[in-house]
Parts: sequence; C-alpha cells; structure tokens
Amino acid sequence: MIFIDDVSGRWYRDWMKMKSPGFEPPENLDTELEIFAYNLASSFFRDLTRFQPDRFIVALDSKEWRTPFFNNYYLPRVNFWKSKSEKSSWVLGFNNSFQVVKKDSRTDSWKKKKANKTEEKELDLDNPDKWVFFKAGKTPDEIIKAYPDTFKSVRDCPEWEVLKDYVPAYKGNRDKDFSLFETSYEDFKELARNATFHLAALAGAEVVEAGWAEFDDIAATVVEMNPAEEIIISSTDQDMDQLKAAGLFVNIWNSGTGHDNPARWVDMSAKLSEFHLLCKLVGGDGSDGIHGITTKEDGKEKTWGVVSWEVADKSKVKKGKLTEKFCRRLMEENGNLKGVHRWLMEHQIDETYSRNLALMHLSAAPLQIRENCKRALKQAIERPPKHEWDNFFLGEKARRKIANEALKMRAEDMAGGWYSGKSFPEEKKPARDRLGSAL
Repeated sequence: MIFIDDVSGRWYRDWMKMKSPGFEPPENLDTELEIFAYNLASSFFRDLTRFQPDRFIVALDSKEWRTPFFNNYYLPRVNFWKSKSEKSSWVLGFNNSFQVVKKDSRTDSWKKKKANKTEEKELDLDNPDKWVFFKAGKTPDEIIKAYPDTFKSVRDCPEWEVLKDYVPAYKGNRDKDFSLFETSYEDFKELARNATFHLAALAGAEVVEAGWAEFDDIAATVVEMNPAEEIIISSTDQDMDQLKAAGLFVNIWNSGTGHDNPARWVDMSAKLSEFHLLCKLVGGDGSDGIHGITTKEDGKEKTWGVVSWEVADKSKVKKGKLTEKFCRRLMEENGNLKGVHRWLMEHQIDETYSRNLALMHLSAAPLQIRENCKRALKQAIERPPKHEWDNFFLGEKARRKIANEALKMRAEDMAGGWYSGKSFPEEKKPARDRLGSAL
C-alpha cells in the first residue's frame, strides 16, 4: 500500500492546533516552535503506526506553475478606475464584477465592497469627468504625456500596497491567521520544511519535490503510475476527490481542519466525484481564490458561484444551489462530462472555463509538470535518520500512548474496508523497524 501525504496541510493543522480549544502542550515546552515540533512529530508517528504503508510518500510543494498561470490570466483582465473627486477611492473590475476600494476618512482604514447591479450603474464608470480609467492597470497615455514623471502602472502607485490585496491571487491571504502567533508565517514555513526532512527519515518516508509541481500534481501522478496499487491519499484538499474516479483502489483520508471540516474518510462514488469536479470547475474554489466561470446562453451572461456540500451527506448542497442545479442540467442534457466539456467550451466567456479547467482538473497539468513528477517519484529514496523521536520532544511514553490510539484507528479502518492492512510483506519489509520501541 502507498500512503501519500499532503504535508503542507499537516503543517498548518499541527500549527493551528496550538490555538484549539482545550489543547494543552506537554510540560516543559514553552515556545511555539517547540510545541509545533512536538505536534508535527506526533502526527507523523500516528500516521506511520496507523497506516503502516509499504511506501510512505511525503509530497512537498515547490514553486508551482499555477501561480504564474493564474497571474498571467488576470494581468490583462483586471481594470482600475481612480476617482477624480474622492481621495483614495478606487474601483477594480474583474470576473464580471466591480469592487469598490476606498479609505475611510474618519478611521483611515481601507474597506472593500462588491457593487450590486444598481450600484454599478450609479458608479457611472464610463464618465471621464468622474474617473481615470487604467485599462489592465496601465496609466493612460494622455496622463503620461502631461505628467511624464507619474507612475506608469497602478502597480507603481503609492496605494498599490493596499490595492494588491484586492486583486485576484492564487491561494492568496493564507498567512492571515498568523497574526495570532509570535512566529511569522515565513519562519513557520522554514521550520516546517526543515523538520519534515528529519521526520520523514525517522518514519522511513520519501520526500518528493518536483519542479513547478504542487501536492495535487504529485498525488495525481502517483495514481497514474500505480493503477493496480492500493493508495491512500491524506489531504484536506477537495480537489483530491476527483482521484476517486481515476483509480480503482484509491481512498482519501481527509485529515480535517476543524468543526466545519472534521477528519473523515471520503465516502464518495466515482460518479459523484465526477459531478463534484464539474461543480468546482463551474463554481470555482474559494479557498484557492479561484472564481466561478461566466457563461452566455440565450443572449444572457451569468457568473456562477461556489458550491459547497454537507459534510454528513456529500450529495446534499450546503451553498451554491443555483450552480449545482445548472451543472445537473448540463449533465442531463449532454450525457457525460465529455459532452458537458464541449458545451462549456462553446459557451464560456473570456476563457473562464478554460482557466478553471487548467487550475483544477488534475489531468490538465502541463506535460512537463507530469514528467517532472514521474522523475522525482522514481528518484525518491529513504534517507537514514539523523535524529531520534526524542529530539522532537516525543518520548517513549508519548509514543506508546499515540501508538495505542493509532492501532485502534487502524482496526476501525480495516473493519470499514478502507484498506487491506496487508502491509509490510516479508519481501518488502524496510531495513529498520519504523515503529521503534513503541510497539
């Protein structure tokens, strides 16, 4: 059995655990970095004991290809209007909508509001007496001629540091929760990455990092390369759900992020996973900053919203019922995803469907990215550990407690039929005892 771990999700979960209600750190651990090291080691050890894979793959995101793709899509499509009468007042236009961004003169704080249809008309953005129009962010030629020293693009203006937070960004604002901590987001990422290499060695895992690839790309490649292998994917990313339809023996353990997204096995048929994928392609993904597509039908344009599902029943819509209803109609009228794909390609506005297809359908990754993943997976090796579990504050007593809990979970998993439990056959047994003295 192959176990592939979305380690960036593990980092975030084990860090945020410090602020979870009722969490009590071990005695003598005072700093955030010490507590995180303990939490991360504990979760690695728990999964190793619970799943006992023949191959344990820890997938690291590299500088991935989706961010520049996303930026290149939006760069010529985000327009700006600067008010001529009101200081520090802007409008940003993208995705068939308009965002009003202005500074409150009483509090000096910036605020954003999406304009409704009535407010759009009241803005009167076509009126040159009210607004300076920056098409794709570029300063109008007549202004540059009159004022040669002025900024040539909105991205060079003094207010860009504020405006950039309102421009579409792939996986933007992921560091906002770190205001709760003494440690910066950058220091957290550096520590987590360094610790991962040492803990992977302790767990007998292979760290896989491929050029311009994310976890999504590596996981999809693992499934593609091992069609007959039992595979468990550990991730909170719902993009992984589509892989339930890509492999016969793929199961997904959603390790959870809290009350609204509890830890659970993804119990979903291949047919339902395909429908969920369609709803994401049409409605977008709010957590990744991917907006819904715009379609034109019978002369009318419509921009679709995000669909979310009830945790207990993945066939029931929690949010985005209009989008889900639209997708259901498309499936009924076109027969399958292939037919729906043709319809959406013909009816999309401004390549919004093509954009979402590239960003979220895992088979749409560029060929070079998939080749990078295959190469990295073939070259991955287990490395001898340089540290012990105790170096991460996980002593023998703690390991015994975690092991007992993990083995109970393993028994429940196998009783539920999530995996065979036939790991570590004699001919594949690792050179060292991965589970150590705890078992």
